[in-house]
Amino acid sequence: MNIEKLLNAESGRMWYSLRHGVNEITSTNTFMGNLWVSKDSYAEKEPPVKIIRQIEGPTEHKYLTSEDVTLQCELTRLDGVAKWYKDGEKVVDNERISIGSEGTFRSLRVLDAQITDSGEYLCDIQSDSIVFRVCVEVPPIEIIRQTGGPADRKYLTSEDVMLQCELSRPDGVAKWYKDGEKVLENERISIRREGTLRSLRVLDARTTDSGEYLCDVQNDSLVFRVRVEGNTNRAQCPQLSELKPDHS
Repeated sequence: MNIEKLLNAESGRMWYSLRHGVNEITSTNTFMGNLWVSKDSYAEKEPPVKIIRQIEGPTEHKYLTSEDVTLQCELTRLDGVAKWYKDGEKVVDNERISIGSEGTFRSLRVLDAQITDSGEYLCDIQSDSIVFRVCVEVPPIEIIRQTGGPADRKYLTSEDVMLQCELSRPDGVAKWYKDGEKVLENERISIRREGTLRSLRVLDARTTDSGEYLCDVQNDSLVFRVRVEGNTNRAQCPQLSELKPDHS
């Protein structure tokens, strides 16, 4: 509690000010004739705007690239003015960043998140502030589907073996293995990439090409079981007993 007193001898006026917290009571006393006339006034000030916290300390937010980042906090009053900063630099609206105010809520939204959007974001309302730590990561590469039928494949000798799968991103690197051994390209084997598709082709299949083939993209993998069988539909030579002499 703080009390101030001021006496103006010429006007015969005495002024008192009593402060308690954020409120103030003012008393003005005027000397008229042989009487002091008192007039009191009471001024109530609103408390400073504060941020209503869910948890204490900085909040951690993780996103994947291309997702939208949304940071939001609630204030104790509707008239609070919020300013946003990223790594100490003031954030301004643009085609990807929007700053919102709805009721007591203040928000910052970043569309199509990029790795460079990672950092420390500060919402400042002059009398209070809150920190958000944002981390934007590249999503892991996954195999989203296989193409060309089931993973169990049957072929006949001399046919071409084609194994193919599709990845979640075009920059994924695929490695092929057969029965645990890495597959290398040669005159019969080719490894291809086209967009999100990854393929392994074996020309003129042999029975020794049978086995378990693995397409590995580090974060995911897919197994193909290949069986190459001899071609039983080849034309057979007639038996000697079936040959009849021509007596004509």
